[in-house]
Amino acid sequence: MELACGTGIWTQELLQIGQQITAIDAVSEVIEINQQKLQSPKVNYQQWDLFTWEPYQQYDLVFFSFWLSHVPPIRLNIYAYGKKIT
Repeated sequence: MELACGTGIWTQELLQIGQQITAIDAVSEVIEINQQKLQSPKVNYQQWDLFTWEPYQQYDLVFFSFWLSHVPPIRLNIYAYGKKIT
């Protein structure tokens, strides 16, 4: 799983190690760029606001390097301790 997948910079790298990738982003335009760039049936794209998203399954790996830059500092501490703000 990749949170805040953006235009696919890291998605293309994750394709090298993953059999199936769920790629999530809040912005439909960047998801479209990612899809057009990679054109891979191994990627399942979803559009979500990650501050309200709840997973419906478990994942073997969660990658989120770009997402951290979008987390306000007040929320970062709460995520670090495993308690999500509602």
